[in-house]
Amino acid sequence: MITELCFPGAAPRAVLTEFAQRQGDFAIVAAAVSADIEDGVCRSARVVLGGVGPLPVEVNADPLAGQPATAATWRAMGEHAASQIDPPEDTHGSGEYRRRLTVTLVERALAEAAELQDPAELQDPAELQDPAQLQDPAQLPAEGGGRP
Repeated sequence: MITELCFPGAAPRAVLTEFAQRQGDFAIVAAAVSADIEDGVCRSARVVLGGVGPLPVEVNADPLAGQPATAATWRAMGEHAASQIDPPEDTHGSGEYRRRLTVTLVERALAEAAELQDPAELQDPAELQDPAQLQDPAQLPAEGGGRP
C-alpha cells in the first residue's frame, strides 16, 4: 500500500523551447533547461535535448557553473551542447541542421530562464491588496467597454 508520495518542487528557472515545421508537429529539436542563477552568476544548470536521437539526451552542463549570466555564456553553452550530440539525418533535416538548431534553442532557453523571477522573490499572494482598493471605483470605466 502506498502511503505517501513526494514530488520535488518545480525548478524556479525552467524553460522548454522547441522548433517544429508546423504548430502541433513533433519538435525537430527541443531544449529543456533549468538554471540556478544568483547575483548574475550561474551556479548550476541542466540541459536536456529532444529530437537529436532516439531518446532525450542530457548534455553535460558543468561548464556553466560559476559563469556570468550573459548572452555570451548562453551562446557558448549552446555550442557546447551541439558538440556533444550526433543527431540523425532524416526528411526533416540533416544532423548539421539539428546541431545549429540546438545552439539556438539552448541559447534562447537559458536566456529566458535567466529572465524569470525566482519564486522566492515573488510577493506572497496573501499580502496583495484587494484590487478594489487600488483605484476609486467611481474612476473605473463604465461596464460595456469603457470607450466613450
